[in-house]
Order: sequence, then C-alpha cells, then structure tokens
Amino acid sequence: MIKKKKNWGIKILFFLLIVAVVFAIYYFYKSFFSNESQNNSSIDLTSQKKILKVKDAPTISEETDDYSIIVTYPTIGIASIDTVVKDFIDEQITAYKKIFFEAVPPQDSSYKNYLTIGYSSKIYNQRILSYKFNIIYFTGGAHPNLDIQTKVFDINNQKELSLGDLFIFNSDYLKTISDYVINQLNQKGIFSSDWINEGAGPDLENYKAFNVSDYSLVFYFDPYAVASYAEGEQEVEIPFLHIQDILNPEYFNIKNSNSSSANNIGVGLILDTLKENDIISSPLIITGSVAGQGWTGYEGQTGRVDLLDEVGNLLASSSLSALTNWMELPIKFSATLTFIIPKDSSRGRLVFYNENPSDKEENNKVFTLPIIFNNK
Repeated sequence: MIKKKKNWGIKILFFLLIVAVVFAIYYFYKSFFSNESQNNSSIDLTSQKKILKVKDAPTISEETDDYSIIVTYPTIGIASIDTVVKDFIDEQITAYKKIFFEAVPPQDSSYKNYLTIGYSSKIYNQRILSYKFNIIYFTGGAHPNLDIQTKVFDINNQKELSLGDLFIFNSDYLKTISDYVINQLNQKGIFSSDWINEGAGPDLENYKAFNVSDYSLVFYFDPYAVASYAEGEQEVEIPFLHIQDILNPEYFNIKNSNSSSANNIGVGLILDTLKENDIISSPLIITGSVAGQGWTGYEGQTGRVDLLDEVGNLLASSSLSALTNWMELPIKFSATLTFIIPKDSSRGRLVFYNENPSDKEENNKVFTLPIIFNNK
C-alpha cells in the first residue's frame, strides 16, 4: 500500500492565513468599540457636570468631669476647602477648652460646661459653597449661648469669599443690604427700632454671618444682635433680584436668567406690576403667577395674600385664585383686596403665603412686600 505524500507547506500556510484573519477581525472590533467608548466618555464629560455633595466628617466627641464637646462638621472632598474648615473647627475647640479650664468648675455634674457645633450647607450654581455653623456653648448662667459663624467658598478657585467679594467694587453694598434688612426686621413689629438700627446698621461686623442660597443672600443674627435672647436668632433673606445691579457678575448672572419679569422675587412667585414701596389704594387688584420652588397650585388656589398696616393689624385678605390650570406650572393668579386705609398709618405690607396642602411647616413659603398707602 502506497501512502499519499502530505503537502505540509500548504497546510501551514493555510493555517497562518486563518490566524491572520482572526487577529485582523479581533483588532478591528477592539478598535471600533474602544473609539465608541471614548466618544461616549467624551459626551458624558462635556454634558454632565460633577455634582458636589457635602458629607459629615467624623464626629468629634470628648467628655471630662468638667465639660463635654460634641462637634459635627462638613467635608466636600476638596482638600484646600476641607483644610480651612477643619482648621476653623480645631480653633473653636481649642478656644472653648481654654474657656472651660478658666471657668469655675461646675458644682453640679448635670450642669457641666459644654460645647456643641452643628452645621448646614448650601451650594449655589455649583460655584459657591456656603456653610453655617451653630456654635452652642454653656459656661454657667441662666441659659446656653449661640454664636453663628459662616464660611463661604469659591469652588472653582478654591478660596474663601468675603461678603465684599460678592458685590461690585465701590457699590456701597453695605448700605443697600442694611436698609433692606432693617426694613424687614421692623416689619415684624416686635423688636426695638434702636436695637435693630444698631445691630443691623451698615457695619461689616453686623453682616459677618451670611450664606448664598439658590435665589438670595441670607444673613444671620445672633441672639442679642437685633433682638432679645427670647426672640432667638434672626434670619433675613435678600432676593438676588432686589440687588442684581450691584452683585458681582463673576458669580451671579441674574439679569440673564430665564425669567423676564422684573418682579420675580426668586422664590417661584412672580408679580406682574406690583413692586416694593408702590402706593396702593382700595380696591387693589393683584395679578401674577407661581412657577415652582414651593409655590404651586392646589384645588384652584395658588396661595393667600394678607394686607397689614404698619403695626401688623390685618386690613384685608384674599386667596390667590388660579386663572389657568392649577396643575400645570406656571399658574397665573388674581386676587382683589378691598380695605379701609388706616388714618394713623402711611405704610404697610403685603404678605404672600404659598399653597401648602401637606401642612408641614418646612414647606411653608412667605414673601413680604412693603407698600405705601395712598392717603390723599
């Protein structure tokens, strides 16, 4: 029997050809999917902004026979900012420990000295980070004390901001914000005007505690700053749109916002024509719209408006009746107030309340608009 001679050279060549084809296909698909992945990654990077989130740093807790300390403070994952915050916290703890050591030791262990620090945070436009620290301490006496301190940062440049950084240079911003804050505090009608004028006057020290929220600057006042201890801390918000002409355009672009109404107060309530310190008479017709941020509709209503005189007496009240579909934002509304102008009061205020079907206090929204009565 004669065996056929095998052509090994052809078989090897054929095998190598198959291997080459397989590798060619492999590298083609690898390159294709790699490019597609890079393109998708590029889209994600350019279309999505990194969302910064504030988290609790590890709690600091210490207790001795004479004092206790519990401190909660924030971290955001940016080393330069977190370092400033941690240094600030360490300084507070060191300072109060010194006070505790120098104080007379408590006679009753249930009344020992203590320090607690908590915080809240706000991030405006992923650009400005604000921290508010409530520093509560007790070193004897009738009650504990509250010291409000704040830290505000430019996230992009990773630097701490002062209040003046938020305003145009030489804009006399202190007088502008002081006038607004004093007016708002006086409208409450329960504080001494002299106390308010001193504690909220145009002095930078009075406005050292502030935050930047989504729609406003928020100023905080310790107990005793503008009112008695019993009244607690005081807080006043100034909507950006009230101070848009003097805000630093590096941080704020209010004029080019998506709202075309000059009376949009920045919290979802828009008034068509009524402005601060307008002269009004009876009947007063109010029109506007609500556009979210807690201002919405329910069962044909979008809220309520009250008219008060200078000392807080109620002169008239009306629902803000929806003129368009109350389930679809924005919702146009109308209200009519009929009232008798008080003889002994030239000024008053309109107080707008949102529609809050949940009845939860944290969902309440209130806006106050100063007005002048037409006594002629």
